[in-house]
Amino acid sequence: MEIETPCRPTKDPHGAHPIPLCWRPMIRSIVQKLANGDFVFDGLSFVSSVDCRTQQQMKAYLASYGETIVELPEATSNSSIAQWMDTYWEVLVDLWTKESGVSDLCLSLRVFEDADGSYRIEVDSLHVP
Repeated sequence: MEIETPCRPTKDPHGAHPIPLCWRPMIRSIVQKLANGDFVFDGLSFVSSVDCRTQQQMKAYLASYGETIVELPEATSNSSIAQWMDTYWEVLVDLWTKESGVSDLCLSLRVFEDADGSYRIEVDSLHVP
């Protein structure tokens, strides 16, 4: 098993690990966009384009949930996880709302490592697991 350093995420296919430090600012930026009602993630070069179907799913799910997503507090890092899936990391981010604080909403992401060592994030879904 590899030891995680701030910009070398753990590639362990047998277990989940905390979200790497180097991804946390990117994930906070994604959640900030969601909190502002931006489901396209304009201006975030590290986010792969989100298809219309996924955008609509996230909007509808959030509307039916009935609470307002807020920026991620540092405490989110304690419960959110990343797991290596042989070619990418599956990431589950616990979301917080204005009304309830920590919620049962989860943001599902996939993180890919590019040849130059940078990371690209695909937004997969917003849901209650």
